[in-house]
Amino acid sequence: MSESKRLKLGLKFFALTLLVACLLFFLNGNTQTLLGAAQSETPIVTADLQPDAPLHISSIEVSVSRPNGAQPDFEQASVSALITNIGSRPVCAFAIGHGPAGVSNKSGVMFLNILSLNQVLQPGQSQSFHIVSAPLSTMSGGLRLAVDYAEFGDGTAWGPDKFNIAQQLSGQRAGASAAKAHFRQLLMKEGLVAAIDKLGGDSEADGQEISTPRGHSPDWEAGFRTGYKISRNRLRRAQAKGGRAELENELQQAYDASERRQYR
Repeated sequence: MSESKRLKLGLKFFALTLLVACLLFFLNGNTQTLLGAAQSETPIVTADLQPDAPLHISSIEVSVSRPNGAQPDFEQASVSALITNIGSRPVCAFAIGHGPAGVSNKSGVMFLNILSLNQVLQPGQSQSFHIVSAPLSTMSGGLRLAVDYAEFGDGTAWGPDKFNIAQQLSGQRAGASAAKAHFRQLLMKEGLVAAIDKLGGDSEADGQEISTPRGHSPDWEAGFRTGYKISRNRLRRAQAKGGRAELENELQQAYDASERRQYR
């Protein structure tokens, strides 16, 4: 074989090798892209049929994202839904349970105690709420939502209450009342300086100066701590905003929408 033929054959072999390498690279990239797309598949989220429920769940939206600083293969799914009051009474608190599709018992809950009368869900009114955020891998089989509890403006309630929301609400209101009683007495006996000292600054906002009452359920006790903390933070902000006058005014305010309606 002549030298020129060998050279041409070598060039052809080199070109073929380069073509095969490019093809393999292209196929490998597409395979990874397809795998990534499969991992990012949006989970199916549906709502249980509850014809007797005072709230209706619709317009469910699911977004998938990769949080900053997370591992390259970690993705998070966030679920939101439109909640509509289809009953005849205002709703001051409610809970939406969520759990894997195909499982009757719900494993988590979104619980909202509406603190302002302006935000009460009136009959016929709809509002979008964030329900849950969790690793995408935990929702691969789908997710189901259901109304678990609703408290009305007249103090009555509806729902199976599988997450003991009524106990949490009772504890919250007791904790808020205890916080106001504690700081009202402190203000009267020791003065504004002592009250300010106990209320603390932003870094101390999670403190609790009185013990949580015993003899109640764990859900009630958790609610008590939450209510105390929220009320304490409100008092701290009121004092920072307007001194003693604003603090005394806040001490007279109701804790949540249910109490505010009773005070009117």
